[in-house]
Amino acid sequence: MIPATVVRYDLPKTSHITIKVFDILGNEVATLVNGVQPPGRYQVQFSGSKYASGVYLVVMKAGSFAGVQKILMIK
Repeated sequence: MIPATVVRYDLPKTSHITIKVFDILGNEVATLVNGVQPPGRYQVQFSGSKYASGVYLVVMKAGSFAGVQKILMIK
C-alpha cells in the first residue's frame, strides 16, 4: 500500500492558488498546485512513497486565504 492523502478544496472565485507540502523542519518537499483556477471543487493527491514517516504540513494560499493542515505519514 502506497502512503498517500487527498487534499480537497473549494474555490468560490477564480484565484491563484498554491498548495505546498513541508516537512516538520520547514523544508519544502512538494508543490501540489501552483496556478490560476476557476471557481469549483478540486482535489489533489500527495503520495508519500519517497518520503520518510513523520509529520508534514500542507500549506494552501488562495487570494487572501491562507491555511495549514497537519498530516501524519506512516509507512
